[in-house]
Amino acid sequence: MHKYWIFLTLLVTVIGCKPEQEEIKSAPTNALTFEISELPRTTPLRGKALQQTNQWPEFKSFDNSFARIYEASGREEYTLVVEELLEQFEILGGSTAPGALESQQISARFNVIRTYLLKVQALLNYRLDSKEATLELIEAYSNAIEQCNILVNNTLDTKTLFDE
Repeated sequence: MHKYWIFLTLLVTVIGCKPEQEEIKSAPTNALTFEISELPRTTPLRGKALQQTNQWPEFKSFDNSFARIYEASGREEYTLVVEELLEQFEILGGSTAPGALESQQISARFNVIRTYLLKVQALLNYRLDSKEATLELIEAYSNAIEQCNILVNNTLDTKTLFDE
């Protein structure tokens, strides 16, 4: 019985004294998992919609901040741009839009933009791939701009259409 205890002690000592394997630590990189140049461009404002948004300084500020997405050079800079966009969105939400842009259709599309901004921010904070969410964000922004173009540049008089 004494031999078993010695053998067990020797076995535990040999296993315990085994040299530790080096852990491979991956340092977090500042690089994005996608190329910014691959992102599609947003839909531009046209005609009267462009004139209306020039009278809305909060929107112009948000639009200028949104254009900075295409200038981001790394994950940290992109994270700062998304945080700035969320701050600009809060200011935009508290402002009053010019007459033709004051619509439920446009405000609903801007709420979708906010949702995708939060999604991108969460993915960046957890250091996950944010390419798909960024593409969705750009598509949502383009849809909101397109809705602005449609509502403001529409010359069809609905009152005349429905009166007859």
